[in-house]
Amino acid sequence: RCGWSRPPSNVRSRNEIYMDIRIRESGEVTIVEVVGEITAATAPAAQAKILAAVRPNGKMALDMTGVEFMSSAGLRTLLMTHRNIT
Repeated sequence: RCGWSRPPSNVRSRNEIYMDIRIRESGEVTIVEVVGEITAATAPAAQAKILAAVRPNGKMALDMTGVEFMSSAGLRTLLMTHRNIT
């Protein structure tokens, strides 16, 4: 577990959707850690950030243990990432 948490409720509005993506390298593997919610509102930004981290002939690991909710738009993001890596 990465130890990140959602911002306190007094920092964000009740209807605000929280998502954060952190990217780091570990040897030959790019590790992408996703925290929060992947919805139709956040999926385009998630996809752009994840795809920007794809390296030619590289390996990528998605750490999604911090994802609290994922809509079908999030599933599409995963499929697009897979297609761009393989």
